[in-house]
Amino acid sequence: MLTALARALRLGDHERDHLFWLAGRPPPRRGGHTTHVRPAVLRLLDDLRDSAAFVVSDLGQFLAMNDLAKALLGDQTVYTGRDASVVWRWFTHPDARDRYPAEDRDKHSRFRVANLRATAARRAGDPDVEDLVGALLSHSKEFARLWAEHEVEAPRERHKRLVHPTVGLIEVDCETLLTPEQDQEVVLLTARPDSEAAEQLRLLQVIGLEGLAARH
Repeated sequence: MLTALARALRLGDHERDHLFWLAGRPPPRRGGHTTHVRPAVLRLLDDLRDSAAFVVSDLGQFLAMNDLAKALLGDQTVYTGRDASVVWRWFTHPDARDRYPAEDRDKHSRFRVANLRATAARRAGDPDVEDLVGALLSHSKEFARLWAEHEVEAPRERHKRLVHPTVGLIEVDCETLLTPEQDQEVVLLTARPDSEAAEQLRLLQVIGLEGLAARH
């Protein structure tokens, strides 16, 4: 709750720590894994109005999304516990795959497993990583099979195909920027000018704005 409040208020690291101390709780540690998104990164998401942009942790937790990303992917920041990890949902919740064409899903499974293995190597002994991997091994035969293959590197997606319930199949370009600590990624989904995907994103912008207006 405090982390979400600090993110909503766009607090810097020191301001966030002060908020935790005021609440009588120790602040999250710095320098290692953190779910705190820097205010400058949040401002970047706000400024990218023509691109779907979001921040995801190395455990697959969506930490922040701009409005277009929410319109395109649905609000992925509402989940808690293990469900906060898209990797967990991908292998345990069948509906987590609904926005991806069936023929692309095996590729996404392999990519998610390889990413998690790289995280496990970088954060060896981290209880959060061990809990997620152990739970996935117990709950998903597909994950266990892919994990046993020991694939540690999967090619990053430069293009992504998504299935939206309103605009249908949409093909976007995908760029990923790593934070210096390599524990968060800023993902940008863009469309080439004058393409069908650009028109679909513009439509989603309108749909997203209408949805925001309806909630106020």
